[in-house]
Amino acid sequence: GVMYASVGFVCGIIGQGIANMIMTAKR
Repeated sequence: GVMYASVGFVCGIIGQGIANMIMTAKR
């Protein structure tokens, strides 16, 4: 329910941050 949604939300933010770091590192 709510806990699962919040975990997914946090995972999304972390995943986006990691993807951003990878893109920056590639440049």
